[in-house]
Amino acid sequence: LTNVNPFYSTYQILTEKQIGTSLQPAIDARSVVMDKFNLAAFLNYFISNDDVLRFEARYVERARDVVFFDTTFGNSSRIVFTASPKDTRTLTLSASGNFTLNSRDALTASVEYAAATFSAEGGTVPFVPNLKFDATYRLNSIWDNIRPSVAFRSISRPGKTLNFIDAGININFTRAFEGILEAENILGGASDFWPGYPECPRSVAASLKYFF
Repeated sequence: LTNVNPFYSTYQILTEKQIGTSLQPAIDARSVVMDKFNLAAFLNYFISNDDVLRFEARYVERARDVVFFDTTFGNSSRIVFTASPKDTRTLTLSASGNFTLNSRDALTASVEYAAATFSAEGGTVPFVPNLKFDATYRLNSIWDNIRPSVAFRSISRPGKTLNFIDAGININFTRAFEGILEAENILGGASDFWPGYPECPRSVAASLKYFF
């Protein structure tokens, strides 16, 4: 474990430190990730009581960030991932909103752009989504007790873009009894954001809720 995991090495211990009149005990720094600089700005714009737009910008400089790299294992084609502590810089810009349509229908959407680079050697941090988008439309105006919904999700990194379409339906049998049916990735699109690891296969889930 100590030979292959850079976040668990036996020699990285911060010694005890005098703080005021007390002595702070030694801290295990073997897995510490530290934000050296973290600045964020937020803005909410209310179009109406029900409709709102949100904007965010964030810049982070991080020491010993957990960065994953992929490599081919031995002479086989199997891909394995290793984690290494690296200093990184990340700029994130995002926008999202909630909107009411047709009096009762609801549309929620968000988009996020991220640029993550290494602080020292430069270059792009691998396996950090540089663009994410999702939108969900909930049809609440067709029936009182049946509320279908459809969602679109997209996630991109350099050289790879994954798109998903999901659907769901909520059924209120009574005021206290609700049924939920959800289907993810209904078109069966590729979902291997991490090569060799399909994370979002086509799936269907059903559940029941009873409110006391």
